[in-house]
Formats: sequence, structure tokens, C-alpha cells
Amino acid sequence: MRPIRFIIITIVLVLLAYGLQSLVYGSKLGYENTSNALFVLGMVIFFPSFIVQTGSYEIFYGMRYSFSAFFVKDFRKYYPSYSEYKEEKEQVITTTFFKELLVASILMIVVAAYLAGKVTYG
Repeated sequence: MRPIRFIIITIVLVLLAYGLQSLVYGSKLGYENTSNALFVLGMVIFFPSFIVQTGSYEIFYGMRYSFSAFFVKDFRKYYPSYSEYKEEKEQVITTTFFKELLVASILMIVVAAYLAGKVTYG
């Protein structure tokens, strides 16, 4: 994980959350509005980065192979079996960008929960 890139990602996400808050709530700053904006943006960023980090996107290879084999006429000529298709489509992610994005989104969700607690419990 690269600290400089993590800081830049975090700053960009905070600025996006501020933009979201300004768009939805206008100039009404407060714990509740800030918590809502941070939580929404944190969740929107968290799920795709979690999927990429865990490699769960590979689950859709089977569906893509099935639909392509059914609808595309010459598909079976290029990929006679699913294992050949998966072998060619397999990608190895070597960057730490998604790990940094995942950590930054978790940080935003934690801060949003803390601010929501301040609203609820004073």
C-alpha cells in the first residue's frame, strides 16, 4: 500500500462527499448531513472495491460464457470449453489501488458511524 496514493484517494473521496452533501443538503452543515454523505459515498465505493479485491467478479465468467455460447454463432469455435475461456479471461491484479480504495471507504464508513453516534447520543 502506498501512503501518498492512499492520502490522495482519501482527500478525493472527502471532497466528493462534500460535493454530495452540498448537492443534496445545500449549505446546511451538521453531523447528520455529513454522516449521511460520508456513509452513502463510502458504501458506493466500498462494494466495488471489495469485489475487485476479493476477485468475486470471476463468478460472472460462467454466465458470460453461457450467454455467448448460446447467442454468438462462432463463439464455440474460439472457446470449445469453459476452462479455455476462463484461462484466457483470467486477470491478475497487481496494483494496490483497490486495497487503498477499500481502506479509504472503510474509513469513511467508520467516520460516518461515529458522526451518526454523535447525533443520536449527543
